[in-house]
Amino acid sequence: MKFVSKAVLVTLLGFSFISAVSAKSIYYTNENGVEMTRAEYEKMVDIFSERKTRNLTQDEFDKYNEKEIADSSAVYQKVTYEDGEVIKEEEISEEEFNNAKEFENSCTPYSDTDQAHETAYKRLSAYLYTDNSVLAILTWKKVPYVRSYDVFGMRFQYFNYTSFQGAQDYYVGTKRTRINYDMSSPGFKAQSTGWGVSMNLKDGLDITGYDMIVETQLQVQNTNSTLAHAYISYQHAQADLTREQSMSYSMSISGLGSVFYYSNASIRDTYDDMTGLHLLRHLS
Repeated sequence: MKFVSKAVLVTLLGFSFISAVSAKSIYYTNENGVEMTRAEYEKMVDIFSERKTRNLTQDEFDKYNEKEIADSSAVYQKVTYEDGEVIKEEEISEEEFNNAKEFENSCTPYSDTDQAHETAYKRLSAYLYTDNSVLAILTWKKVPYVRSYDVFGMRFQYFNYTSFQGAQDYYVGTKRTRINYDMSSPGFKAQSTGWGVSMNLKDGLDITGYDMIVETQLQVQNTNSTLAHAYISYQHAQADLTREQSMSYSMSISGLGSVFYYSNASIRDTYDDMTGLHLLRHLS
């Protein structure tokens, strides 16, 4: 039997303590005093954005940091306007999205003298967790020209949903203000195969960005299938609509983003038809 001398033991314990402290060392503290290691910070930025990570509460951080992701997906889009009209929509890479700068505190997104050519960037991302909850986020890195009733929703196959909550976070510089949504909200619409919520984008020349967030808890149906599916769609209204018009959809794989089906072509064509996301849960 071998023994370690006290001096060596103290040295080893010292190194172990230093390693443990280093592993838990604080890399970032956000505006709400939430402390994160580098790995935790990078995880939050990957899920949300630098802007939202700056504004996470302790409860939000604890909730998302503890969960294990089973599947995830994201799509990035650039929209170019000329004199207020959309002239081009294109999917872009994550790198191009990340390189697009946010508006600074002193900047106004749109001015009377500079409306000829504008560009908006948005990212739709979604996460299916091992507890069968789904989180989806639409991040407007630069604000859209038109702000009316956008729709955010999910359609399911071999899943039932048991809860819903959502939020519209809008920013003036780094300051966040939140509008909450739940199943009793006027814009919420329940369907047998999913749900949708109409979100009226907060207007204001000083607003520099938005994070639209929806969450739902799912239960797997009794099925012989080896896969359960969640389809996520965010559709931006490119002209003014009423809330009633925005909610006049059913749910279908042939709908916008494989979720929102509008029988009225005029309403359907008002939305930008952004590509939807598809998440899978393996059941066996």
